[in-house]
Amino acid sequence: MLINWLKVYRYHWLKNKIYFILTVLGLAFGLSLLTMAVINYQDEHAYDQANPDKDRIFMVLNNHDDYASINQPFPLGKALKENYPFIEDFTYYTGYDEVVIENEKTPYTLTKVLPAQSNFFDFFPYTFVYGSAKTAFPDQRSLVLEEQKAIEIFGRGVNPLGKEIYMNEEWMVVTGVFTLGDQKSSFMPEAIIAVMDQMIATRTNWRDRFVGVLIKTDKPDQTLEAIDVLLDQHFFTPMAEAYGVSLEEMKQDKMNNAPIFLKDLATVRLSPYGKLTPEGSGNLKMIYIFWGLAVVIFSLAVVNFINFSITQFLSRTKEMGVRRIFGGSTKYIVRQIAFETALTLSIALGISVFFMGMMLPYLNLMVDTQVELSIAKVSVYFLLLLISISALTGGIITLYITRQQVTTILKGNFLSTQKGSLLKTIFLILQLAIACFFVSSIFIFNQQVHYMLNKDLGFKGDQIISFNMNEALRWYNNDLLLEKYEVFKKEVEQIKGVEGVSASDQVFGRSGSATTSGKIDDKDFVYTLVQVDYGYFELLQIPLVQGRSYNPLYASDSIQHIVVNETFVREVGIANPLGKTLRTTSSSYNIIGVVKDYNSINLEEKVSPTVYFYMKGVANKMGSIEKVYVKIKQEDNIEQTIKAIEEKWKKFTIDQNLTFNYQFVDRQFAQSFEQVLLERKVFNALSIGVVFVALFGLFAIASFVIQSQLRAIAIHKVLGANSFHLLKKLMLQYVYYGVISFVLALFPSYYLLESWLSGYAYRIDIEWIIYLMSLVVMLCFIMLIVWFKARKAVHINVLKYIKYE
Repeated sequence: MLINWLKVYRYHWLKNKIYFILTVLGLAFGLSLLTMAVINYQDEHAYDQANPDKDRIFMVLNNHDDYASINQPFPLGKALKENYPFIEDFTYYTGYDEVVIENEKTPYTLTKVLPAQSNFFDFFPYTFVYGSAKTAFPDQRSLVLEEQKAIEIFGRGVNPLGKEIYMNEEWMVVTGVFTLGDQKSSFMPEAIIAVMDQMIATRTNWRDRFVGVLIKTDKPDQTLEAIDVLLDQHFFTPMAEAYGVSLEEMKQDKMNNAPIFLKDLATVRLSPYGKLTPEGSGNLKMIYIFWGLAVVIFSLAVVNFINFSITQFLSRTKEMGVRRIFGGSTKYIVRQIAFETALTLSIALGISVFFMGMMLPYLNLMVDTQVELSIAKVSVYFLLLLISISALTGGIITLYITRQQVTTILKGNFLSTQKGSLLKTIFLILQLAIACFFVSSIFIFNQQVHYMLNKDLGFKGDQIISFNMNEALRWYNNDLLLEKYEVFKKEVEQIKGVEGVSASDQVFGRSGSATTSGKIDDKDFVYTLVQVDYGYFELLQIPLVQGRSYNPLYASDSIQHIVVNETFVREVGIANPLGKTLRTTSSSYNIIGVVKDYNSINLEEKVSPTVYFYMKGVANKMGSIEKVYVKIKQEDNIEQTIKAIEEKWKKFTIDQNLTFNYQFVDRQFAQSFEQVLLERKVFNALSIGVVFVALFGLFAIASFVIQSQLRAIAIHKVLGANSFHLLKKLMLQYVYYGVISFVLALFPSYYLLESWLSGYAYRIDIEWIIYLMSLVVMLCFIMLIVWFKARKAVHINVLKYIKYE
């Protein structure tokens, strides 16, 4: 029996080998995409799941209008634990630091150094290879390393406990080595230094809000209430007294009274707040795009497979009828159908493994992860898919065949009946509607990306390089940093190929500037604080629209004056901003100029109201310089000029192990487009795959439908119909299907694309011409495919089809 089924299977699929190959390839492609999407989701979902307290550990976050932040007062955690018994513990954290360390005069770069509290391992109980969590942080000089980094620095099998490493201008002692194993976590440092304990002990001002805090508790709702009480008592009331307003008025300040909420560690990775953890969130936009397209392609591939299988088996109804006449039972026919369906699926599954091997590197790049294929997992997924699709396909086919009377089956092909025609039409319109959706999406997606790539950003950075200088001094000795920078600037300006030098804490292509609040004319508002040096706007060719920029000839500019941007003026609502006074909690500043808005982060975020302070005029000058900007003369030897700048940089750099790394500002900002460009590549590639699979469904259906009409075409030709008339008649019905599909796809396409575009502060408007172009493209595809099949049909040998009539 099995051998007979294999022979029948081989005969019918070889008879339609082109359709068979395309069906199997489409199904294999859909299966590989869906399987990889499932594996990727499981990989992202695995973050923090091994932590036994994942549901009891909460990030304390501030909910601003357009974003969330982690910054909490330093005394908050201690006050919570001392006053509320349901708070089990707290630990402060911040982002990773990149540090160059030295072991026996050999430099090593640690890119994920986490400043944390000594109780870090109470929240993240990683396994220790050397030492233990209890003895990991005996003092401030303690350094705990991750196992792979310890092996890289000291060698495999070496116990590094007690060994000294030169780091941040002091000697640190290795007091522990832990391993992450196979665990994935939102906190996966290469090294941990317990500097937060000292900061908590010394920083008692509730206005110091620079780091995040994790709270371990079983009562999150009561914790929120406790936080509100403590902030009212220690933060808002003192500030209200300083401003001379009531507590209620002070709490209306949008910046200072951003609502507090908690986010549990178990679900933070796959949420918008995952980006606030040291490891960041998964690439949610790419995950959604990949998942959506994978499901669509897989669904279309399955529909094509079911459609093609049904059409094949319905074209074999006479064969099935003869089997039933000769004693073949319904169960026998069902088993044969299930066998053939499962065999085709098995072939597709085998090919999909090859596809996955090819696509896996691109998936890892796309979602910025390291997904690995597990044979065990893939086998389970494939088995489930094999059973479910076989049951679905076999069930549909069996339903149609076994419910027909033998005499009805022997009369002819079920394809020509009303039920068969309706089934094919529904499948076809569904696929064409999906294809129409993605054709219009391709046009709009690429138009938005083109708009972003060509938008005037408001600054010129093509001849300007930026680089860090004495990064370690930013937070420890800012005065020394500024002193070294001033001398460095004077010497670099003397280099022949240098046109200008300036500095700022603003980094192009990256957010991170501080946000604070102030008051003008008794009106409170929130603004972004950016520290700049003289000549910053001139260097980047950022135009002034009112007033003037900072001038070193005016001593008052360094301590009393500020420059604002256009958005600041609009949001504050002042007609003539020049001369207006900005009051903060510690100082007052007069506005001397207004600069034109420019995009410094990306085009997904609006330009925020910004105040530019001279970097020596800010009351708290911590972290004033993050980037030094040098403009190079275009006509000079750029490489030689950069080499001369590097020599000066080495002269003023404290850590001689560091490498001079620079970027041109325009390319630095362009990095913010890298993800968008990657999304465009992935979206275009998968969308083309969707359209191809959908059009193949049209190709298959048109082929079988036209094949079933060959006898009718022959009769029409005998009765005098010409080829052009027959060709037009065959093509016209599919054009109608195309128009119906386009209308069905119009509303969901517009709604979903508008939702996608709303995520960009600077975006295109969807115009009707795009949908007209999409309709024309789809109709051209449809007519081309149907014409390719129909032209052969109208030139058939008439005698072949009517000789028995």
